[in-house]
Amino acid sequence: MCLHLDWDTKLSNGLSNLTSLQELTGLRVGHDSADVVRELGHHTGLRVLTMRWEETDLGEDLVLSLGKLHKIQSLDVYVNGVRGDVMRSWVPPPGLRRFLSKGPTSHLSTLPAWTLGTLPSLRSLRLRATGRIEDRGTERHVVRAGAFPCARACALLHFVTAPSMFPRGALPVAQRLEFSVLAWDFARGGGLGLDGLRMEHLPSLEEIYVELSYRRSIGDVVEVVAAALRRAADGHPNHPTLRINRRIRCVSSLA
Repeated sequence: MCLHLDWDTKLSNGLSNLTSLQELTGLRVGHDSADVVRELGHHTGLRVLTMRWEETDLGEDLVLSLGKLHKIQSLDVYVNGVRGDVMRSWVPPPGLRRFLSKGPTSHLSTLPAWTLGTLPSLRSLRLRATGRIEDRGTERHVVRAGAFPCARACALLHFVTAPSMFPRGALPVAQRLEFSVLAWDFARGGGLGLDGLRMEHLPSLEEIYVELSYRRSIGDVVEVVAAALRRAADGHPNHPTLRINRRIRCVSSLA
């Protein structure tokens, strides 16, 4: 059974009565959705869920219900008005194929612990961090070899990352990779060397998108990093397309 709702539809109590529900889209979770959130956890056979999570204090209850959806394969969460960090405590089932978290407040402060795992069925992953990227340390070797063996698209935006965080054997079939780097991490005394941008160990790449943040005081470094990214893309056997989005940060010192 499939249930497709408009975002403006208020779902009344009784969701748990739809015992054969496998696909639910357009679910709105707001301050008046306590019963719906609780009943959602009864649908252990649900495979597809698209929801809009509005301002509410039901975060822990929602994560508890999501944790009971052991057969979920596709989860899209549009977050508006609540902290996306609540989702860090959610442990996705191994059969998850797609996870998308987006919206003005969907961001996470750090990469969830479950990115350390393999998630063998995941096809698409998109996460974005919150807060000031310039205040972050570089995430190194966050995932393990063999992680995300079926993922074709991976986006870890506003986290400070580099292709080197994916060891050889991770993301073996990923065709699209999106990540963020800080130019000053490659300046003298920074936390990374340009070799960290090499990506030939990701054998299936076809598209690369990079958010490159820099400070006006080190404008020369951003050119060095951009050139290194282009060399890395050109040196990949697939010659993937590369798009660099430069973002200046209004910080004058190399703290």
